[in-house]
Amino acid sequence: MSYTEVLSAAPIQTKAVTSATVYAIGDIIAQRTEGLEVGELNRGRIIRSLAAGLIGHGPLSHVWYDVSEDFFENVLKLTQWWSFIPKVVIDQILWGPFWNNTYIVLLGIMQFQKPSQLWADIKRTTIPL
Repeated sequence: MSYTEVLSAAPIQTKAVTSATVYAIGDIIAQRTEGLEVGELNRGRIIRSLAAGLIGHGPLSHVWYDVSEDFFENVLKLTQWWSFIPKVVIDQILWGPFWNNTYIVLLGIMQFQKPSQLWADIKRTTIPL
């Protein structure tokens, strides 16, 4: 069965697993870039990244992009070649900060951080966006 067939049969689950895989690999690469050897990798951090992709990014992105596409195509009737421009702008203004904050909260909850620390992290990383 091809990825496209699996995606058609179970889109949310497929995107969740794909996102989990990418987030885990991304964290491994980040830790290696930070200078850690394979045996020194923070496995808890890798699992948290994997979980954020699995329960957060994959499913939420599926919903966001389905709603976004429907809105642009069926409500605004933007189907021209240039319609990607407002899509990218809206994506960066709305989805980017939303996902950034959701990611911070998910990781914070998995690390048992206090709400005050979560809020400080949100302010520190979202305001520059």
